[in-house]
Amino acid sequence: SCGSLGNCSAVGSYRDNNTNNQAFVANEVGQKWLPAKEVTLPPNSAGTGQVALARSVACASAGNCSAVGSYLDSNTPTARNVGFVISEVGGSWKIASEISPTSSANFNPYLTMSQIACSSVGNCTSVGSFIDVNDVNQGLLVVQVKGVWTQGLTLTLPANASAYAGASLSEVACVKRAGCAVLGTFNTNTGAIEGLSATESKGQWSRAQELTMPPDAAANPHVFLYGYEGIACASVGNCSLGGQYQNRAGKYEGFFENENSGTWKSAVALALPSGALEAGKNGGVVAISCPRVGNCRAGAAYLDRTDVYQALVVTETNGTWHRGTIVVLPGGATSVGVDGGVYAVVCVTTNTCTATGSYLGTSTQYEGFILNS
Repeated sequence: SCGSLGNCSAVGSYRDNNTNNQAFVANEVGQKWLPAKEVTLPPNSAGTGQVALARSVACASAGNCSAVGSYLDSNTPTARNVGFVISEVGGSWKIASEISPTSSANFNPYLTMSQIACSSVGNCTSVGSFIDVNDVNQGLLVVQVKGVWTQGLTLTLPANASAYAGASLSEVACVKRAGCAVLGTFNTNTGAIEGLSATESKGQWSRAQELTMPPDAAANPHVFLYGYEGIACASVGNCSLGGQYQNRAGKYEGFFENENSGTWKSAVALALPSGALEAGKNGGVVAISCPRVGNCRAGAAYLDRTDVYQALVVTETNGTWHRGTIVVLPGGATSVGVDGGVYAVVCVTTNTCTATGSYLGTSTQYEGFILNS
């Protein structure tokens, strides 16, 4: 995430000399990347056998960022899977703090964080999931207000949610100096896996509502979200999102759904190139960027007529999503493979975008690519 031109932050994980997985942050300052620094985990972190990961970062301005992740605590005899938040203030990263889940969390919440987005400095929203006292998966919201992280909270689910809804929040987008929107999945009282969305305005979250899948969706569409910025908002109440669903023929397809002036419309299927078989179990819509209302770009993947995965970029113009365009891969490569595709898209204007992803450089080795328009 970049607070300004040439001033960015990146997060991730690495394995140290003692075979512990540690979280790290790295800063770009004045277009120069500085050495990465290990995240100072909360005092209750495990000293050995650590499996820490900084999962997502958002920068509201240069040198002012927030990040979320997960780690193992020092509880004995069994370490617990918990989450952390960490803030950068004026270019300096502070000590991470443990996420305080809701009062309904299990003793071991198996807490995972997916994404974070900020509307302004010190005002951010992060999403994830945890296990409650009934061993049911719940979606988690952790909100930062004026630099202070509050206790986690859960959304009120749609009326048709199962008592064991297995909800999860995987994506979040915020509008500068305004509200945020989240995207996730839940189980209905019929056992169907459906998508959900909810919006925040002036600190209040709406009740989550079920997404309406395309007309050819199966009774159980098995909605799946990749967790790579599959939701984007050009302004408050005007967002686009995407993911994957299963149709009545049993094929996996991609979908888009638009919010216009606060109302979510019915989803439309990802339009694939001629001869395509389907989006595939590892395909569908992955990442979206919306520089202007009704004008977005998206990254996706699908199975071509030879049954191999290809990457797509898809354009929305004035509210209409067009047929995807195949990404021409470097060096004559012929597939992005089952684990490749476009994983991030950033558009400064409707015609100026950068996308990144991975592809099969050889039969066994993945390489990265950058795509500009």
